[in-house]
Amino acid sequence: EVQAKSPFELSGGQQRRVALAGVLAMGPSTFVLDEPAAGLDPAARADLLSLITELHQGGLTMVVVSHSMSTLARLCDRILVLKEGEQFALGTPEEVFLHAGDLKSVGLGLPASQRLASSLIDAGIPLGSSLYGPDSLADDIAALYHKGPASRCRGKA
Repeated sequence: EVQAKSPFELSGGQQRRVALAGVLAMGPSTFVLDEPAAGLDPAARADLLSLITELHQGGLTMVVVSHSMSTLARLCDRILVLKEGEQFALGTPEEVFLHAGDLKSVGLGLPASQRLASSLIDAGIPLGSSLYGPDSLADDIAALYHKGPASRCRGKA
C-alpha cells in the first residue's frame, strides 16, 4: 500500500520510516538523526522512537540531536550538551539531568517526568532520587500510595 504512493502522499511518520529504510539499505554502522520526532503526532512519535531504540539495540550507533529532553532521556546512553559550540555537559542522562539549574542556564530543561518528580519531592513526597521516565515515576507513586497513609508525606492524608 505505501509502496504505491508518492512520497508526498505519505504522513510525516511514514516519510521518516521510508528515509530510515533507505539509509539502512546502505548498511551504515552509525546514524545521525536531527530532531527525529519533531512535528510528529504522539502515535507516530512513539513508533519512530521505538524503531530508533530497536535499531540501537540491534547494534547501530545512534547519534540524536534534539532539544527534547524527554526524547534524549528515553533514547540515550550518554548525552552531550553544547553551549556556543563547546562542551557544556557530558554524561549519562541521570548525570546530566541532576544539574537542572545548569541546564536552565543554557535554555534547556528537564524531561517532563523528571520535572514532575522534582516538584513532588519538593512538596515533601518521598520519591527516590534517580532519573524518572513516565513508567518509573508512575510505578514509584503507585507503590508509595499503595502502602497507605503512613508512608505519605506529613500533613497529607
